[in-house]
Amino acid sequence: MQVTFNKQFIFLLISLTLSLPLKAGVIIDTITVYYNRGTSLTLNFDDTIYQPIPYGPGDLQLSSISSISGIFTTPGFASTIQIEDLQGGSYIGIYIDDLLNVSLTSFYLNYANNEGFLAKYLDYYLSTSDSSLYLEYCSYNGSPDTCGFQSETWSMTDYTVSSREANNVSVNEPTTLILLALGLFGLVWRMRGGLTGMEGAH
Repeated sequence: MQVTFNKQFIFLLISLTLSLPLKAGVIIDTITVYYNRGTSLTLNFDDTIYQPIPYGPGDLQLSSISSISGIFTTPGFASTIQIEDLQGGSYIGIYIDDLLNVSLTSFYLNYANNEGFLAKYLDYYLSTSDSSLYLEYCSYNGSPDTCGFQSETWSMTDYTVSSREANNVSVNEPTTLILLALGLFGLVWRMRGGLTGMEGAH
């Protein structure tokens, strides 16, 4: 007995194979950047999923930052770094390999609550990249309406990324969906043709 496969069946088989779940995506929880003299900056993220794997090199979604905190060895810096203080031009470049390891390719973050106009207590300007961290701020100077101007620069020494696998994630590429549609259409057309032939035989 000879078994033959029509084109529609082959299309369907290929599309179903390609639509199987690929490697799950990755959720980045935190990125901590370390600088000299005990200074560090930590970014916390929501559950945004990065896929397909490998991912990038590409930019991390800055809108996924849920909070930011830092440890500064500079005296008198009491400002709270707010998400809404993020300035234009900021980015974080990442790459996720086949083993789901996340690495930073480059980054530049610019935070300020009153950039260029440090005039009173708690005003600050913070700029960090993959080489250094620069901070300008107003320490308390006898009155909350005055600025005890301070500035400091630190060199980056290391970073860590805390991430986890996003389970049960399927990735269907547009080409896969097209192949699946073609396969199903061909199968239905074939079945309708067979039924028409059977009806004509009666």
